Amino acid sequence: MLPAHMVSQKIVVLGCQLPVGADGKVDREELGRTAQAIQKPSAVASVHASPKDDIETVVCEEFGSVLGVGVEINDNFFNQGGHSLMATKLAARLSRRLNTDISVKNIFDQPVLSDLADTIRRISASHKPIAKTIHDGPVKLSFAQGRLWFLEQIDLGKTAYIIPMATRLRGPLNTKALEAAIRTLETRHEILHTTFYETDGVGMQAVGPVGTIKINIVDMSAKTHEEYAQLLRREQTTAFDLAVQSGWRVALIKLGQNDHVLSVVMHHIISDGWSIDVMRRELGQFYAAAVRGRDPLSAIPALPIQYRDFAVWQTQQSAEHGRQLQYWKKMLADSSPAELLTDKPQPATLSGDAGVVPLVIDGPMYEDLQAFCRYHQTTSFTVLLAAFRAAHYRLTTGAESAIIGTPIANRNRPGFENMIGFFVNTQCMKIAMGKDDTFEGPVRQVRSTMTAAFANQDVPFERIVSELLPGFRDSSTSINPLVQLMFALHSQQDLERIPLEGLAAEAVPGSPTTRMDLEFHLLQGWKGLDGRVLYSKDLFKEKTVDGVVAGAVVEHGAFCTAAVAQAQNMSIGPESRCLQFASFAFDIAMLDMVTPLLVGGCVCMPQKRDMIADLPRVVRGMNVTWAFLTPSFVRTLNPEEELAPLETLFLGGEPLSQRDVDGWADRVRLGNGYGPAECAVISSVMPRVTRLTEASNIGHPSGCARWVTELGNRGVQQ
Repeated sequence: MLPAHMVSQKIVVLGCQLPVGADGKVDREELGRTAQAIQKPSAVASVHASPKDDIETVVCEEFGSVLGVGVEINDNFFNQGGHSLMATKLAARLSRRLNTDISVKNIFDQPVLSDLADTIRRISASHKPIAKTIHDGPVKLSFAQGRLWFLEQIDLGKTAYIIPMATRLRGPLNTKALEAAIRTLETRHEILHTTFYETDGVGMQAVGPVGTIKINIVDMSAKTHEEYAQLLRREQTTAFDLAVQSGWRVALIKLGQNDHVLSVVMHHIISDGWSIDVMRRELGQFYAAAVRGRDPLSAIPALPIQYRDFAVWQTQQSAEHGRQLQYWKKMLADSSPAELLTDKPQPATLSGDAGVVPLVIDGPMYEDLQAFCRYHQTTSFTVLLAAFRAAHYRLTTGAESAIIGTPIANRNRPGFENMIGFFVNTQCMKIAMGKDDTFEGPVRQVRSTMTAAFANQDVPFERIVSELLPGFRDSSTSINPLVQLMFALHSQQDLERIPLEGLAAEAVPGSPTTRMDLEFHLLQGWKGLDGRVLYSKDLFKEKTVDGVVAGAVVEHGAFCTAAVAQAQNMSIGPESRCLQFASFAFDIAMLDMVTPLLVGGCVCMPQKRDMIADLPRVVRGMNVTWAFLTPSFVRTLNPEEELAPLETLFLGGEPLSQRDVDGWADRVRLGNGYGPAECAVISSVMPRVTRLTEASNIGHPSGCARWVTELGNRGVQQ
């Protein structure tokens, strides 16, 4: 008897040789894709109940094509493995073939093939395809491009929105065929030879001539690995000047006779995750055609529209966007982003550096997930998002309502599916949860919330932000608006490598980046879900994301003693108005709140995003008289700016420098404190600092005694 994992689940007749890599071994990944592709034409033939009209025939064909399996007329889309990204692709294909405006919501409401066909019959065939732009001149940026363009004008966005990828290619590479494929890709997609500029404060994009892209071919075969790594890092981190060059570049690094690294770097203003998949697929098709001596451009059908046609069309949808905007304003009223307790204070700017924690859902856990989805007639995405929100609820000790972001492809119109461009939109999923909820409750809520969100997905995230947070569009704050946690389920495979015919392709790992506090990504595989958690290194430690946060046990009496001593040392009394600035994950946050309350003072608790964006305005608006901040954050402030109500500035958490003292000591009462959490937060204090006589000076004991010892407790001195 064979063990369970060795028993064949499916038998497919290939009718061709097994695909092999350059090393002569079977390419298992390519084999899986080949088997899947062979099954697609059988989608209609396997239907036992024959389609009764052309609509059902088309629905069956597209269901089978998107799912990659044979289907029957009474099959359920989600029971066959469909999810929201596949639903987006299916809606676009049905709309194109049937000249009918099919939405993702239609598929969620009617997931059975025959029922969806009935819905399509009832929908008026009034769908108007997006028209091509009648002139070749510049056009306005799309809404999403507009936000990125603004960030490009300040240093924050120079490298944070670069999408790099590198592929190691082993085998006989045809360089001329690769160059032809790159040129063909540029010719096919206008966005790849587009530049960006500003006129009277309005961002514009202009399509330039073809032929601007050149492959930077560098022979590093005689160089060291360190020199190669330095070159690749420079290729993948150099910023774009979007006003004079297109938003992508290509480099081919030769490491040996049959050993190359292909680097492709794209700016987010011209690309997204779906676009990367299009680029990979088409580059492989064009390369294969060029190797065979055929015209690469004739390898696939021409695009009906270009990205600038989408940008023009989007700006003309003000009426529909206005209707959908009312839904979002009502849905998100009085809402807060889902936040997690961070390990580090929020900096004025985020570096974008990310850590990665891998995640796998397979085996019995994946089987249980699939069974749960089938029983509740829902998708893996719905259940996993509900689980993510439930975990967030527990970790934040009961945040009853929170917004979690999820990206949507926004490719729900004919012509969008095979286009490179920045289409992706962010959906704000507001999910409520209570302590008495069973898990089925959040699952139902996520499903209904997601269905409504897809029905109102056309309004760009940037418009929602501008309506709910006026002025944020022109802010350089490091805090993301509305959404700080992102959850995503992807259907695209192997986005990190570019497969070329006859070559063994392997992704070259790069340095991960994130623009969020935390991102949770899952990729649908054949037998499970592979995923990873991206977290901002500016905010979290790996052990926090990977496991359980370690706590410090502090007795109430010790903490109360520290709070009373803090009030005495820093003259906090009934008239004091103390700013609550630190994250609740920090011990100092407790001292910020408890100290003023013990003596009858006031705790000022503004929104975190407001403090990061404009702390002086918060201080003036709330009449803050006392604040505890970190030296690194204070260095981002201008000492000359009006902070009239502020009387005392207490610095801690990091070493204090004389520069910090010089900037503030003559404007406010400047104090400094030190102490580990286990010793009740603040154990040493300098109530007033005018000059640092020694870098190691941490003041006198605060509410405690202090001993200095040598190793082995020799020479104890109080």
